[in-house]
Amino acid sequence: VLSAPALAQQTANNVVTQADDAFGRATGNERIGIYSSEEVRGFNPTEAGNNRLEGLFIEQVGILSPRLQESSSVRVGIAARGTPFPAPTGIVETRMEKFTGKSSYSLQMEVEDYANVGGAIEAKIPLAGEKLGVSIGMGFRESDQVQFRNGSFRNYMASVSYLPGKDSEFILFTSGAAGRSQEFAASFSPAGSYRPPEQPMKLQQSQPWAISGFRTSTSGGIAKFPIGDFRVEAGLFRATKRDPESFFTLLLDVTETGAVRDH
Repeated sequence: VLSAPALAQQTANNVVTQADDAFGRATGNERIGIYSSEEVRGFNPTEAGNNRLEGLFIEQVGILSPRLQESSSVRVGIAARGTPFPAPTGIVETRMEKFTGKSSYSLQMEVEDYANVGGAIEAKIPLAGEKLGVSIGMGFRESDQVQFRNGSFRNYMASVSYLPGKDSEFILFTSGAAGRSQEFAASFSPAGSYRPPEQPMKLQQSQPWAISGFRTSTSGGIAKFPIGDFRVEAGLFRATKRDPESFFTLLLDVTETGAVRDH
């Protein structure tokens, strides 16, 4: 029997084996659990400002670049024990993609339902042995899923890590995500107490000019190191979000036949 390493697989990125509980965990494109970073017990922990990046508080004003995130976990109830300043909405803990002393390279491609396609390329490159290295990544997604939102999406990240000792690390990073040509599905408001007629799956009924887009960025630095019997963990972050255009289509007084009031 002949065997060889499966060089194309990222076997360590397994959301099932990494999950500590059933509250919620995301690794790569895989998600598991009853909660997410947008919904915990009917609340949005991200909008509530309960985000942590590498264990440090971060005021997240836009989405984090998928390339920046190695994994994320939702900490609720007893799972949040030991976390500074726990919150009823839960805490979203994000771990960064970063250089950890070894080189690695990956190329991902995926094809989803509704002809959605995406991909990413990532690399972790040593610059000075195991103590200094960079992590870089770029990704894209072309979505045609009208029911939620479609469009073209791009994301990136780059970081430099210095690891002088076993318990010390210093990281500088920058990341961003952008979307354009987004067409949100139209919202129906019926004229009476009945449901609007069922619509075809990929029928786009919003206005052709109702195109939206966004751009977000997150950058900063993290330092963790011991001082005698104490340990210092600190971070400085800058996050921005820009929504130059945002449109929604409302169809009012929709009849049982699907007709819409003419304004």
